Amino acid sequence: YRVRSAPLDDLPIMLPLATACWPAPLCASAEELQLRLTRFPEGQLALELDGTLVGVIYSQRMSDIAALAHHDFRSVAALHDPQGSIAQPLAINVLPAVQQYGLGDQLLEFFLQLATLTQGISQVAAVTLCQAFAQQALPMARYIEQRSATGLPVDPILAFHVAHGAQLWGVVEGYRPPDLANQGKGVRIAYDLQ
Repeated sequence: YRVRSAPLDDLPIMLPLATACWPAPLCASAEELQLRLTRFPEGQLALELDGTLVGVIYSQRMSDIAALAHHDFRSVAALHDPQGSIAQPLAINVLPAVQQYGLGDQLLEFFLQLATLTQGISQVAAVTLCQAFAQQALPMARYIEQRSATGLPVDPILAFHVAHGAQLWGVVEGYRPPDLANQGKGVRIAYDLQ
């Protein structure tokens, strides 16, 4: 595989990739993807496997991590600040047919290393979701505190981020209203690059 910049030419491939990775109510629209690719091209990375685009990470820069509590997944683009010191991953999409290869791990690790080397970036922060929250009865604030025998969160997506060095910063109410499985809530995460 290789990781490369994601130009606007990739948009026709990125649309079906997003559809394969997200339920329709949570999927980024063509307009959202185009805005990311044109407004902040250096923050969009594509992963190719044997020459075929199978993964992408979208991001933007922002100045204030606390502002995430006042936006949802559709309006968060308003926080983009080209001089911001915080890199915000907006989505990591890997084609389900190749997820067994750990390409999401490679893509995230590349992104974190790139952020560490980018002048002016001091932190990576985002609002993620949970994969298995709907399968239990705990409130989300207690659910995200649950740990497996390895010390990682019991939720697979949270474990994915924590395994790469993220800290969980609590629940964000109403971040993804259509995400009924997570009651519309998200989980704020942050990576301290220093």
